[in-house]
Amino acid sequence: MPEKAKKPCCPFLNCCKNILQKVQGKKNFLIIILLVSIIFLLGIIFSLLIISKKSSKKTAKFKSEAQEAKTYQTQTQTIDVPLPQTGNISAYIQTQYYDLDDDGLEEGIAIYRDSGDGDIYWPYFAVFKYENGQWNQILEQRLESYTHRDKTQSATDTGIDRNGFELIEVTNDHIDDVFIKTQGEGSGRWFASLACGFANGEIKILWGAGPIPHGESGTEGKKIWVLAPAPEPDDPNCCPSNWVKTWYQWNNSEFEEIGDYTAGDIKHVRNKKYSAKQKLSIGFIEGSLGYPSEGIPSDMEICAQNLETKKMYCTTDHLKSSKYTYKIGYKLEVSAGKYYVFAMTSSFGEPGYKAYYSAFVDCGMRDKCRSHTPISVTVSEGEITSGIDPIDWYN
Repeated sequence: MPEKAKKPCCPFLNCCKNILQKVQGKKNFLIIILLVSIIFLLGIIFSLLIISKKSSKKTAKFKSEAQEAKTYQTQTQTIDVPLPQTGNISAYIQTQYYDLDDDGLEEGIAIYRDSGDGDIYWPYFAVFKYENGQWNQILEQRLESYTHRDKTQSATDTGIDRNGFELIEVTNDHIDDVFIKTQGEGSGRWFASLACGFANGEIKILWGAGPIPHGESGTEGKKIWVLAPAPEPDDPNCCPSNWVKTWYQWNNSEFEEIGDYTAGDIKHVRNKKYSAKQKLSIGFIEGSLGYPSEGIPSDMEICAQNLETKKMYCTTDHLKSSKYTYKIGYKLEVSAGKYYVFAMTSSFGEPGYKAYYSAFVDCGMRDKCRSHTPISVTVSEGEITSGIDPIDWYN
């Protein structure tokens, strides 16, 4: 009786035995084994190289960032010396140190109150630079927000809280600027705002708005906005019929007005975000200049006041051309709307007198012309409204 074949204990070994029997004595078997081994080893080596390369890059990145941080800390020197408390400075309201001009040395930035005049004091914004072992004041601006003193002759808490600044970048130079907000006491709550930064090689005031009764301001991205009342003629001081929000943006040389929005609900206007729809529709007002004397005073200023927003557009540029009545005129760029136009000069006998473009001018300024009522001038987008001569010096 034939013997039964023994089953191997492992099917895998049986498979391997069969393969060995088939390729036994053949050199190809060894070559195949060698090639498979080489490919396997190359795969392992290649994987290790990739892991090593990624790790090196990550380490180099961390080292570079650490070196940059160390370099910045070395270049930007912090001065541990208190700001001066001399002269007109009675107390600091807010101080901060920051390198405004990117020269590697921090400036001292401050709002302080003066020594006071009677029962009020004025706050000032100032920038100090540390030179020759001491702080030197390089900029000072009085803020339009006086504050009353209480009976103990100390500054009121309300006044201190309403004057402050923050560092925020709004001029596209990757260096923070100083955005200042200030508000006075009293029923009018007069408000003003400033922006200070580094431009054209110096630290200076770059923009300002106010004083504005009941005004507000803030930033939206790199834009600055101002909220102001737009009252009707009969509105009480407390309760304007409309509010206008105006946006400003840096154009590499100055802040320019880029849009506005007007509505009756202050909360709605305050929360309104800028969009291209708010972009200003621009037009022009042009006319001749005149004065009841020889020559046009060099300081004569021509202004157009928007009847809805009360915003003023002014110029002291006097244009010379034969098209103007006395060969001297002006041209104002304004947003589309309705305006009163007038001229002013300190040379006139009555301080603050406004020579309007009026019914008297439109009538020809003859003896029979009795009305001096200002004429509303309508400006349309993209158009020049000409012949607007603010020369009624005879009211």
